[in-house]
Amino acid sequence: MNLYYYIFYKLYKLAVLLKVRDSQFTAIGCLTLCISLNQFAVEEIFKVNNVLSIHQATFLFLFILSLNSVLFLWRKRYEKIKAKFDSETKTHRITGNIIVFGYVLVSFALPLIVGFISQQF
Repeated sequence: MNLYYYIFYKLYKLAVLLKVRDSQFTAIGCLTLCISLNQFAVEEIFKVNNVLSIHQATFLFLFILSLNSVLFLWRKRYEKIKAKFDSETKTHRITGNIIVFGYVLVSFALPLIVGFISQQF
């Protein structure tokens, strides 16, 4: 199982559940945001880049968004991913929901925690 596709699938299903029009775009945006937040947190933890300008951050976000768009929208791959994971059992569905919820929660919380800690030192 490809975890990246699975996270996309769960975000897509959440957008469908919330009756968002064009749910595939919402899922791509959420996944890209989580990846970008993770990348910023890792940069801060390891001090990879001392100062990430707003232009660099915007470029990075748009680059990842473009890659995700090509990955999931090219030849409607999101429909193939949906068909692949739609047959999961109830146990796998619950476990997957917990894992994806945890990933999204950590993705949003980690930059805040790292930023708070780096301000202390």
